[in-house]
Amino acid sequence: MDTIDWDQNKYDKIVKKVDPFIKACKFKNVVYIPISGYDGINLVSSQRSDNWYLGPTLMETIESIELSDPEPISIDTTQKWNLAVVDLRVLWAPHIIAPGFKCVMHYSGQEYEVLFAKFKKQKFLKERVNDIVVIRTAAPVQNESVHDDSENAIATNRVLFRYNDKTIGFGIIKQIKLHG
Repeated sequence: MDTIDWDQNKYDKIVKKVDPFIKACKFKNVVYIPISGYDGINLVSSQRSDNWYLGPTLMETIESIELSDPEPISIDTTQKWNLAVVDLRVLWAPHIIAPGFKCVMHYSGQEYEVLFAKFKKQKFLKERVNDIVVIRTAAPVQNESVHDDSENAIATNRVLFRYNDKTIGFGIIKQIKLHG
């Protein structure tokens, strides 16, 4: 709103242009809030006396969101899991990637179902974030070159992570610990 001087007609045109894209992304319950980042208007409180927008502030909207409980993470305790340490770069995140996130890892011509176990620096991952992560795989991940520091070994240790047929990240396996 800082660049259009709180012009309601310009704001409505922008909303009209953006709305079809938002709907195409299948977002639900979208709320448009005119805000001023420079003055902080409608972020926490509405401070303009001539403001034509009478809806909630951004903070009020965020506080009104009801979050459903996530599905509990279930790990088959009868199945032995293997651990791999990966230097991961997230390219695209379907949502925030947190411990318990499941996806598919492509490595050395094989496909593995993986479960993210923990992150070294972050509590969660999002787009364009790097971290060292520990993943669990149901099937053993085997490659003798993991402990080799040569350039050829690094090239063969590359992995891709996919979710719903989209590549979400890539990385290099640093270490593999076979369980059992």
